[in-house]
Amino acid sequence: MGGTYQEGFNAYGAIFEKITSFFQVTKEKLIVVDSGNHCLRLVYIGSGRTERYTGMCTSAGFKDGPLLQAKFYYPGDILSDGNRFLITDSGNGAIRAMTNSSISTWRKVNGEPRGMTLDKVSGVIYVTVRHGIVRMYLDRDVTERLFSSDTRAGFRDGDFSVAHFNHPTGIAILPDDDILLVADTKNHRVRIVDLRTRVVYSICTGQPGNGPGNFDECYLYEPEAVTAIDSEVYIGQKTQIWQTTIRALVGVLGKRPDRTTTTFTTKSTVTTTTLATTPTSTTTTEKPRMERCPTTRTVAIPQGSSTADVNISPGHMVALPVGRYNISITLNNGRRCAVTLKIITGGCMFRN
Repeated sequence: MGGTYQEGFNAYGAIFEKITSFFQVTKEKLIVVDSGNHCLRLVYIGSGRTERYTGMCTSAGFKDGPLLQAKFYYPGDILSDGNRFLITDSGNGAIRAMTNSSISTWRKVNGEPRGMTLDKVSGVIYVTVRHGIVRMYLDRDVTERLFSSDTRAGFRDGDFSVAHFNHPTGIAILPDDDILLVADTKNHRVRIVDLRTRVVYSICTGQPGNGPGNFDECYLYEPEAVTAIDSEVYIGQKTQIWQTTIRALVGVLGKRPDRTTTTFTTKSTVTTTTLATTPTSTTTTEKPRMERCPTTRTVAIPQGSSTADVNISPGHMVALPVGRYNISITLNNGRRCAVTLKIITGGCMFRN
C-alpha cells in the first residue's frame, strides 16, 4: 500500500510520495515524514543522500519495535518533547514515540490524528483530529476534546461548545497569546482558537480559491500547514506559501479584558486599533492582509558567472537557486556587511 519510493545518493535520486512534516535533527540531517510511503526517512542536507529511518516505506501496518522493523499507517507530523520524538500515526489512530533505537505507542487517539503542536511551558500537546482538536499532557495519561461538536464535519465560529471544523490538519501555538492557529483544510480557512476566552474565529471566505488579500476577502484552497516563526505566520497550501503576521492574526480576536491596544503589521501596511472597553479613537490605513510568498522574482545566476547584482525593494523577497552564496549587503547608512548564505531548497529565501 506504499506509493512511489526510491532512496537516492543525491538530491535528484530520491523519490517521495507525500511529505507532510520534517524535523531538523542536526545541521547535516533532517528526519522527513513521507506519509504516502508510511515511513520516516533521513535526508543528509549537504549531499542530498537519503535513507530509510523507520517504517517499511513500501507497505503500511502497525508494529512497535526496532526502528527498521516498525510499521506506520499514514504518519503525519513529528515533534520533539526534549526526550524523544512523537509522531502522529493517522491510519492507526495513535501517537507513536521514537527514540534512537525503537518505536513504541505513546497514546491511542480517536479520529485520525494529523498535526500537533507543543506548548513547552505547560507541557500540553494539541493534536488535530478528524473534525476537531484534542489536548494531551506529557506528565499524565489524559486526553481532552476541546470541542463538544467535533463528531461531525461542518463550519461554525463561536464558542467551543458550537464551533465546527472539517478535516483540520496543520496546527501551531502562539503561547504568548494563548492562541492556536489551525489549517482547517476542507473549510478552506485558517481558524484562530482563543484558548483564553474559548472562542473560535476564522480568516478568509471559505470559498476555495487562490486569492491573497484582506482577511475577510482572501481565498484559500485546502490549506494543510501553518507555522509561526518569530513575528511571521506562514500558511502552506498545495504549491504556495502565504504570509501574514502574528499581530495581524491576534487583532482578529478583538477586545479581550486584558488587551487594550494592538498593532497589526503587514509587509506594506500598518493598522492600529484601540480596543478599550469604550474606544475613544480608531485609525485604520488598511485591513490586515494575507500575502503570497515570495512577492518578487526568482534570481537567476548568469551562466559562467559566480556573481549577480540584486536590488530588493523594501519589504519584498527573492528566491535564490540552491547553492552557497557570499552576500555583501549595503545598509541605508552606507556601511557594508558580508554574510554566507546556504540555500538547500526553494522558497522565500531573502528579505530586504
